[in-house]
Amino acid sequence: IGKYLNLNADPWGRVDMSPVHLNDRPATGPADAPVTVVEFADFECPFCARAFGQMETLANSTYKGKLRFIYKYYPLNSHPWARTAAIGAECARLQNPAAFWDFARYFYANQGAINPSDVKAKIDEQAGKLQLDESVLNACMAGKGAAERVTEDENDGKAVRVSSTPTFFINGVPVVGLPESK
Repeated sequence: IGKYLNLNADPWGRVDMSPVHLNDRPATGPADAPVTVVEFADFECPFCARAFGQMETLANSTYKGKLRFIYKYYPLNSHPWARTAAIGAECARLQNPAAFWDFARYFYANQGAINPSDVKAKIDEQAGKLQLDESVLNACMAGKGAAERVTEDENDGKAVRVSSTPTFFINGVPVVGLPESK
């Protein structure tokens, strides 16, 4: 009649984030913040676009100094240009860490105007606006390093059972999807 509770398990379903690579990733907020939010996201996901704006507001104004937001690439197979965008954003970040956030805002704001045949041109256009070295960016995109980092993020997501985007881990507590806005 009763229900057994596993007193050895975390009541919040907290996930061990130790296998997840969190260093040298796009992040905002102090490293010693009491709350760390790790988001696995896809640049082509409309729910991720809404979540990104909300997370930026939380990290940079509402809870400034109290929240660390770490972005992890998780391009879904059903989104044809998301992986290329992730590699482009990572290459931009490697040149200038602040450029990642500009790339992310651009991709999310222009999802409907980007397609697989012009995503590279859009990356080049954005790099020009941000005064990044386009030859360095192109060499990075043609190389293996950024693509391997995106794959590493995907593998990290699989290790903590991410199956859709956006998926958040708030101090290790998983939150899947975006709550309804009222």
